[in-house]
Amino acid sequence: MFKKVSVIIPCHNQGEYLKNACQSVIDQTYENWEVFIIDDFSTDDTRDVSKEIVLKDPRFTYVYSENKSSAITRNDGLKLVTGDYVQFLDADDEISPIKFEESLKQDEGSDIIISNFYLFEKKIDTRIPPYCDLSKVTFDYSHILTKWDIDFSIPIHCALLKKEAISDILFNTKLKTKEDWVFWLAFFKKKPRVKFINEELAFYRVHENSKTQNKKVFYNKSIITVKHIFNSLNPEDVKLFSNRLIEDLYGEKTKSDYLYASKIELENVMFLKKTQLKRIKKAISYKVLVKLELFIRGIKKIQK
Repeated sequence: MFKKVSVIIPCHNQGEYLKNACQSVIDQTYENWEVFIIDDFSTDDTRDVSKEIVLKDPRFTYVYSENKSSAITRNDGLKLVTGDYVQFLDADDEISPIKFEESLKQDEGSDIIISNFYLFEKKIDTRIPPYCDLSKVTFDYSHILTKWDIDFSIPIHCALLKKEAISDILFNTKLKTKEDWVFWLAFFKKKPRVKFINEELAFYRVHENSKTQNKKVFYNKSIITVKHIFNSLNPEDVKLFSNRLIEDLYGEKTKSDYLYASKIELENVMFLKKTQLKRIKKAISYKVLVKLELFIRGIKKIQK
């Protein structure tokens, strides 16, 4: 019997995009699938759009939730799936009509099949160059730990995951941002068998609502995620992760998220012992920190 793909679509006030996301599943050349639309406390027309879709195609199921969290709604979806594979799909994104067929054709006993992607705005055929090329990524735990958001990130809908491989892994509901990073770390820590398809089978929508509006709030929430990851690491991985944070803070690829931190906060972000900090300060001129703090103060004055 053909294997079933279970699609989880969380939706919070994205009714204007939901129909297109669902249509991209309906258009699949591979037909053995089910979809769970998890309405995350929407106040727009998400419920009406969903019910219209469900009436037309019984493979769709609509679930209303008052959780107010994409992590919780994705977990709710994982509890409902009956398929052999799981496809996450945000309500404002879309997938290629051949994604399921091509992924399953090239499965080869993999735990996860990852495709490449492209960005678009209003029209699906209006391509925008992606922020990274997944064909250049090494899909393993250490690479995801040290290079995520520096060199790459994996849009969640690029992947088709074997349900058995997900097992008991869930999205962390206490985190408010970057919870997908934590999910990928837990998944790749199990050393899954990976198949990569260098075709753009996932389409990532770029729009104003998808951008972080309050960078300072985003920074503070990101720090919570970084702390969570740090506290879960073994000693060897702590060393790797510390080096990643140093690159974030001092390297050429310094992230704008950290521009909202004071000098003291920057040191706290690294979670390094005083002896380690002393070694860093010897290797990297402490004047860099001072100049950075002055720059941060200037940014804050401009913002006021």
